[in-house]
Amino acid sequence: MLIQGIVQVVALTVLRRRQPNLNRPYRMWLYPLPSIIALVGWAYVYYSSGPLPILFSLAWVAVGGVAYLLWARFIEHTWPFGPKEIKEEYLENPTEAEVSA
Repeated sequence: MLIQGIVQVVALTVLRRRQPNLNRPYRMWLYPLPSIIALVGWAYVYYSSGPLPILFSLAWVAVGGVAYLLWARFIEHTWPFGPKEIKEEYLENPTEAEVSA
């Protein structure tokens, strides 16, 4: 749960930097300050949990990464980190009805 919170904060920042013009349903007030505060808070909680839970969580993430790579190789028959075409409905040109709304 802690690693997920940290990764979500990082993913938000990466998405906003890579696709700044993406239509979003809301705006984050004082961005990126809330993200930084959340990242520092999650990092503190993670660090204060002690060495054994940290080791277990890192081992669990490693097992999940290996399982994902095996799934991609033998089930999907693809390299998961290769270039992909991203087509999202928010990136398309808006219709005239959406612009006037």
